Amino acid sequence: MPSRLLHIERHPDGMQYRIRLVEVNARVHYTALSYCWGGDQPGKCTKSKLKDYLQNIPYKSLPRTIQDAVIVTARLGMNYLWVDSYCIVQDESGHMSQEMQRMADIYRGARLTLAAACARSSDEGFLHSRLDHARDDIWSSITVTASKGFRRLPPETIYLMDESDPGHMINTTSTSRNRYLRHEPLSVRAWALQESIMSTRVLHFGSRQAFLLCCSISSADGGDYRSGSFERYAHPGRLLGPVVGWVNLVAEYCQRELTDSHDKLIAISGIAKIYNESHHKGAAYLAGLWLPCLFEQLMWVGHGPGTKRSECYRAPSWSWASMDGPIYYSSYSNNSSAQLVSWNIELADENLPYGSVLSGYVEIKARMLPYPTDAQDDWGGIRVKFDDELVGMPSDTRTWLLETFPMKSRLNKGSHLLLAETGQTGEYRRIGCVHSWHVGPSYEARKAKWDRDAEWATVKII
Repeated sequence: MPSRLLHIERHPDGMQYRIRLVEVNARVHYTALSYCWGGDQPGKCTKSKLKDYLQNIPYKSLPRTIQDAVIVTARLGMNYLWVDSYCIVQDESGHMSQEMQRMADIYRGARLTLAAACARSSDEGFLHSRLDHARDDIWSSITVTASKGFRRLPPETIYLMDESDPGHMINTTSTSRNRYLRHEPLSVRAWALQESIMSTRVLHFGSRQAFLLCCSISSADGGDYRSGSFERYAHPGRLLGPVVGWVNLVAEYCQRELTDSHDKLIAISGIAKIYNESHHKGAAYLAGLWLPCLFEQLMWVGHGPGTKRSECYRAPSWSWASMDGPIYYSSYSNNSSAQLVSWNIELADENLPYGSVLSGYVEIKARMLPYPTDAQDDWGGIRVKFDDELVGMPSDTRTWLLETFPMKSRLNKGSHLLLAETGQTGEYRRIGCVHSWHVGPSYEARKAKWDRDAEWATVKII
């Protein structure tokens, strides 16, 4: 249970509410709100406001999104609502740390999560007139007919929307609207991913429809709605496995936006906690990577020119959490030849093992080769992906290939980390990935070069 909740008392006329912050000493039914802050929250709970909030919070002082959440909670017959900006003392680090540890349990324990999917900020609200499905400037329609055996089925109208519209979806009078929510403002918010995943039931208030999703049913106001994405992520134990499931989550997470880039690890820490319970059961968590699958999860690649190294330190260079922008994972088809010698992660808060880090390294024993800038011309059949495409290859330091997954035959590819020396003996930082493909006559030459020139070395990557 959360340590505090908003208590809602509804006036007999049904139009007024008395709101106050209460300490939670027993298990109660409550709703939780998932929403976009859209900037700083003037009314957020602070140490100076806590005493007053325990007595009363004027309903009209609440941002519109939270007002709407109060209305929905009360009309569902519940008296308690959890909202992060009011239920967590925002300038008390101890309370923040305590509630961050509970984040997975807060959303899992909620009777229902209210997702303000259509609101870009807390001031917009989500209980308002819907956008018209049939606006001529957005929608076009076609009528189709079909037959079943010798029987002609009734005509069906299909409405099509331009993908440039923020509410883009393909809608029919009888089929699902499964492309809808991904274009809502909340769907690009990084924090919202774990809030949805950790919840057992989510009621999404969209621009054009409301959707109720849980592990057994999914429905919409206006027709059935079917989507496999919620079931895939709602129960981490059902994910595809300790490697594929986690990297899929990370790839989706990295497409989303953070107001404060320092939250990169903390905003997925709740997922990491329940994922550990399902798959790794006490395994070490290294700044976003799981120790049992370390070498597989090291093979992330920046996706597109917008991906770059973060200007502020968030994680070691080998962690995806050190990057801003989308990433994807390279596939592999053989076992790693590298060996982990040692590792260390210094946490920003010892009470948050899945949270922010101050520093870290991995020490790896593997075969290495110098990597000259003209290696593509010399070797052929390789692809280089720099972590920061705008920076590319450093000109003032030596670079090396560290063999992670060897190319043993023409049936697989080799995958290597691209490292740059830091100036300290035996210490390197990651700057990219290199893949060797089984194409052309250069395959034999590349394999022979590794067998002939590569040397085993133990390196520390920071």
